[in-house]
Amino acid sequence: MSTNIIQQTKLQIALAYAKNGFAVFPLCQNSKSPLKNSRSFHEATTDDKIITQWWEKNPNYNIGIATGEVSDIWVLDIDTNDGKKGDESLQMIEEENSPLPPTLMCKTANGGKHLYFKNPGKKIKNSTSKIAPNIDVRGDGGYIVAPASNLYKKKYKWINEGTDISEAPEWLITKLEDTKKKHPKKKAKNRQQKITLKQFKIF
Repeated sequence: MSTNIIQQTKLQIALAYAKNGFAVFPLCQNSKSPLKNSRSFHEATTDDKIITQWWEKNPNYNIGIATGEVSDIWVLDIDTNDGKKGDESLQMIEEENSPLPPTLMCKTANGGKHLYFKNPGKKIKNSTSKIAPNIDVRGDGGYIVAPASNLYKKKYKWINEGTDISEAPEWLITKLEDTKKKHPKKKAKNRQQKITLKQFKIF
């Protein structure tokens, strides 16, 4: 993927992501959060007209990419912020199995990494530090902050722009599935309970 981020506006970059099959949507300026009163990643699209309308309202909106089947990707988030050691956790699980293949990577505003992988043809669940400490997963029902976005002076940047997005090795997919089995959904004790808040895990 090549977007020439330095020379382009956020609208142009969002359109380039959409052309590459990534369903995008606007995030608040200098923020990871969706726009107020929006439907967050549920509004993500590859439609040029809708994307143009969004960024014409505010050319400084950050760019969100909906993960999972809608964009045909899932993302491994390696967190190294505030003393977290996601990079060491990644090294550990690679030594236990095999090295991950070269794939498209982004440096986050907080100094971590996003590793992009092709959707394996099945749903990938979101998780936080379940496959290893300080390694999160964003798949169906989630989103990430895309390069060209910024948190004030800190920016999201491609590390290896132009690199193909690879398929994750089978051992990693199996690890994701094993994690899902170890954390089954809990049944609500009170069926009349109403959920009034939705919590979105973002990068």
